[in-house]
Amino acid sequence: MRSVAAPKNARRLAAGRSALRGAKTFQPGSQPTVLIVDDDASLLRSLGRLVSLAGYRVETFSQPSALLASEIPTHNACMLVDVLMPEMNGVELCEALTKSGRDLPAILITGKSAEEIRPLIERSPAVEVLYKPVDEGPLLRAIERAVALSKTRTPRN
Repeated sequence: MRSVAAPKNARRLAAGRSALRGAKTFQPGSQPTVLIVDDDASLLRSLGRLVSLAGYRVETFSQPSALLASEIPTHNACMLVDVLMPEMNGVELCEALTKSGRDLPAILITGKSAEEIRPLIERSPAVEVLYKPVDEGPLLRAIERAVALSKTRTPRN
């Protein structure tokens, strides 16, 4: 019998399941929130599903202005933000939220190389910068660190 390699997506799904087995379970009412902002609809859906399956409450936004116009938590939460979007970049979004008193720890994601976005990254207070395609393990660990950081901040609402 001939062996056939699993398709790339099947391997990613298996890796995601493996990463989820190690994810923490959260008590009812204390479920952290992850806000995801990305202009790529399919990536937004995929990230939303993965993060939700890991036990987080998820809110997704396809445009930075939609996030800016909404009420967002400022405690027990973090953001996963695409660096380059048509409306404004991820660092500008983080800066706008900070100016409005609604800053959250942010994880930036990008499909560009570090050299291409270095000026943005250098002025960013991001917890971590992840490169697309985003691996599930590092993503979930970064989210865990960012949520823990948000719990140490004093809520401003």
